[in-house]
Amino acid sequence: MKKALLILVCLGLGLVPCVALAGSSVSLVTIMDGSTAIAASDDYSGTATTFSVAGREGFFAIQASASGSGTAKVEYYTSLDGTTFAEPAGAVDIIAALTSASGTVTVQFFPDFCEKIKIVVTETGGASSITPTIRMIYR
Repeated sequence: MKKALLILVCLGLGLVPCVALAGSSVSLVTIMDGSTAIAASDDYSGTATTFSVAGREGFFAIQASASGSGTAKVEYYTSLDGTTFAEPAGAVDIIAALTSASGTVTVQFFPDFCEKIKIVVTETGGASSITPTIRMIYR
């Protein structure tokens, strides 16, 4: 009887994380849709790249591809008040060198704890433009 009760308790504890994950909402957003070019040495960080991440579990991934002859980097900025964004100290680029030759790149990243996050895409090649397609999924 005690063994059966112990087994049921262990099974029940194993189900708790599964039930918690089942209720989590996943968001999939398009940051750039492959129709907006970024000129040489410019960046793209409009309001469409800002997301509220309060109450999220901290799982983030970016999928990116590009056309054009430029090179881009993808990074994130964080904000506690939703109006002032800055790159966190010690942050590394999500994608350091996205080119048309890169194909489709998927990268999981781990931003600092914050209220809002902004994805910034910068053309770093210096002389050419790039047209990226970038999507982010987060939970």
